[in-house]
Amino acid sequence: MSLKIAVFLDEDGKITSVFKPSSVKIFEKTEDKWAISREFPVFLDMTKGIIDFREALSEFIDKIKDVKVVAASEISGIPYNEMDKKGFAVCETHEFSEAFLDMISESLSKEEEYDKPEAAEDISPLPTETEISGNYFFDLKKLLATKTSITSKQVLLPFLKNESFHMLEVVCSHVPPWFNVEFDKLCLKHEITKVNENEYIVRIFKKTCNE
Repeated sequence: MSLKIAVFLDEDGKITSVFKPSSVKIFEKTEDKWAISREFPVFLDMTKGIIDFREALSEFIDKIKDVKVVAASEISGIPYNEMDKKGFAVCETHEFSEAFLDMISESLSKEEEYDKPEAAEDISPLPTETEISGNYFFDLKKLLATKTSITSKQVLLPFLKNESFHMLEVVCSHVPPWFNVEFDKLCLKHEITKVNENEYIVRIFKKTCNE
């Protein structure tokens, strides 16, 4: 079964909040390409009262039963709780593109692999280079789940200080609090995508000369 992602978009095609008038587009990947399988208008209007709001939310959820992921710039409170309860992966982001859809797809695939039994020694303790030269990937969440004696700083800081890279993508259960301080020292910038309450994807880049 192909992956389907529901995205809340405004009239300009930009990702928007679940609480604003939106066009929800269902993106489906077939033959390595994303296409819109269907779309419909939605407005989860809190000002109409909680009963009407819950009814609109229930109708929306009924329309996306075949969807795995719901993405918007803001998904909180009742919508988040109800979607999470129904088993949807809920994702907040302020940037939307096909690359974002690919990132969510890859993250879900890794999450499925995460549940499979795996020996701790088989998990790489260092970021690994992807097919794109200079781009690295590291599943910090999986490593720390199997090796509780180490910290994120012990694992990542030596790589960030000593290795040459263009982009490092890190999967983690929370964003390590030391990131901001050390990134400023190392002239790094980062982007955070919240996949769900227990998973974040942090993309780390070198700052350019004019930043």
